Amino acid sequence: MIMRDLSEDIREKVKISKKVVDQLVFGKYNIPYDIKMEYSRHRDTWYMTFWVNVDVDRLTNFTSQYDPEYENFMENLDKKIPNALRYINIQDMYGGVLYDYYNDDETEEKMNNLTQRLYQELENQYNVRPHEAEQSNIYFYYYKPSSDELYTRIEFLGDNIVVKDENTGEEVELVSCSQVSDLMYDLVEGYIAYDIEDLVCN
Repeated sequence: MIMRDLSEDIREKVKISKKVVDQLVFGKYNIPYDIKMEYSRHRDTWYMTFWVNVDVDRLTNFTSQYDPEYENFMENLDKKIPNALRYINIQDMYGGVLYDYYNDDETEEKMNNLTQRLYQELENQYNVRPHEAEQSNIYFYYYKPSSDELYTRIEFLGDNIVVKDENTGEEVELVSCSQVSDLMYDLVEGYIAYDIEDLVCN
């Protein structure tokens, strides 16, 4: 917590708010967080921003660590904290929740496995070599948003696969954007269920 340049009254409110939020909000899950003080010139006052560490593998519903209660808790955190602050009548100092993400090893492994399966299918169905798929920037990406949001998704990224004809030197399309996209959907639907954004050739 940034405490310098704060009045003694503000310092005391921060201490009290941390005790209350610990007991009423974070106590059950023992989730690491920090309170950072920000000064608003427009409001001419200090306010508290809550920086919360998000366990990605615990949040993501296709990992072995997934915890639906944890997911529900995190999704409602921006309501729980100001409600707790109302008990000590300092809800006006609430400045929102910001998120830091950690522990995503299993989630990233799933994305890598999906990408490798995609390369195999591209080779089996279209005779595309793995390095040609890599050069087209085709892969599955687990998107973690900017720090003021809690919304994760799987993104389909990549372009159509184009190679040069060895004889003519002209570019030849081996796989179109729609074919890449369709194949990625097929792989995800048979593997995991999650929010998706298709950004192939966008």
